[in-house]
Amino acid sequence: MKVEKFRYNGFVVSPPKGGWNQFESYTATFKEWTNDPGIVICTCSDNVERMIPTCCLHDVTEPLPIQDLTNKILFGTPCKS
Repeated sequence: MKVEKFRYNGFVVSPPKGGWNQFESYTATFKEWTNDPGIVICTCSDNVERMIPTCCLHDVTEPLPIQDLTNKILFGTPCKS
């Protein structure tokens, strides 16, 4: 999967300087979910494991496994709209 450049402060994903639609030079493969909702650990093509927000993964060819949010601390009630 291609990885869009991002900034993540542990709470919010935001664009890097220069805005969205900039991509990293490496690709990523899903390894496992973290304890943070929407954040995955990926093995990257440069042999580095990284935590990446799923909203920054592009060209996903297979659906990611469903993240178990049981016993996770969430901020507010999840939206169902």
